[in-house]
Amino acid sequence: MTLSRRDAVRSLALGAGGLVLPGAHRVFAQPRETSGRPPTRFVFVLQSNGFHPWAAQPQGLDRTEQGPDRPVMETLRDFEFTEDLSPLEPVKHRTTIIQRLNGAHTGPWHSALFAALAGTRRQKYDRPAPKDSKVTVDAALALALPAKVPIVHLGIENSEDDEETDGKRLEHVKRCGAWGPNRPIRTTLEPSVAYGELFGPGSPGADIASFDFIRDEAVRDRVRPKLDDRYGSSLEAQRLEAQFELATAALVGGLTNVATIVSGACNTNGYFEGLKVDGLDFTDLHLHSVGHFRPREAWKRVYTALRKYHFQLIVDLYRKLESVPEGNGTMMDNTCIVYTSDGADTHHSKGHEWPFVIIGGLQNRLRTDAFIEYPAYGRPGNRTINALYCTLLNAAGVECDHFNLTGDLAKLDRHGPLDELLR
Repeated sequence: MTLSRRDAVRSLALGAGGLVLPGAHRVFAQPRETSGRPPTRFVFVLQSNGFHPWAAQPQGLDRTEQGPDRPVMETLRDFEFTEDLSPLEPVKHRTTIIQRLNGAHTGPWHSALFAALAGTRRQKYDRPAPKDSKVTVDAALALALPAKVPIVHLGIENSEDDEETDGKRLEHVKRCGAWGPNRPIRTTLEPSVAYGELFGPGSPGADIASFDFIRDEAVRDRVRPKLDDRYGSSLEAQRLEAQFELATAALVGGLTNVATIVSGACNTNGYFEGLKVDGLDFTDLHLHSVGHFRPREAWKRVYTALRKYHFQLIVDLYRKLESVPEGNGTMMDNTCIVYTSDGADTHHSKGHEWPFVIIGGLQNRLRTDAFIEYPAYGRPGNRTINALYCTLLNAAGVECDHFNLTGDLAKLDRHGPLDELLR
């Protein structure tokens, strides 16, 4: 089957100096030689307040404090997901869970900010430090996989209770990604603003906003962004749905090959309204306070409900990409979705554990249907989040033996990708 995402998308061909969202870095890298292959794509989804190891651990797999003596792998199909990950059951065969990577050097606590995707030290507590940031992995991939819009960076947060915002929601923040020192990536928090930047008049995607290049009307309706009440909603759950919709449309339309969605925008404060799951109403649940809930079962229910919602949105994105033919398969065959937290494993994290869920094998370049666990932090064989990012770059065709492990960070991990993940 030949590529059918519209011949006119060739007008958005990869090239030097492509147009980017306002405030973003202009890319001058030449595109890689792909020999006619469909482009490789990445989607990063970050959740605030931590991704607890118990939420990622498949049921029936024993877990010890010290972890295994050496890296171990299990086949996911032999185990059931926790309730948190239950929406992923239909795509388990294309999913990998990674446990016990460490990012202690990022100093996450409430959030590692830029460092969550850069694997670098963060110098100031709860403050962005752009001068100290190196390139984040999503930006590094965007440079390696150039497109008309190098990266689409979207998110949500509730900032109305912040004295600095004077009761108004922020439209953008610069704390979650970076092209390098003093070059933060702007994350657009308002879906209505992001829609204008991506598909409004004079935007990079103005000529494809109708998505009429997709012949199948049912598929077109699934992937075309629908500018409705969710785009200006006061409810975070609805705005997050709109942001996922925009990211999907930007990928399908050929505008970008890399999208990052941050739920909480690297900030533990605020509320997550509009989500009612299993009798829980998030209207009065301040996210920072959730991390201090006692007893454990009270806050565990909140985290589980929120994560289930995130993973359902991820599966919806997966299904949409799977419905679009590309090459000899679908767009999802050439896409990798990475889910984690900007704050490692818990609300006040030391970064000793940093769970990840990866969906999509990039044409068998990454192992799927797998659970991978490394020895615990401080034990021989433990690996860093940097090694995972190095692995993703190698899967994208970028030869590298480390990611940001230079200077005093070089001693934190051996160089090389994660052999257990990279095929």
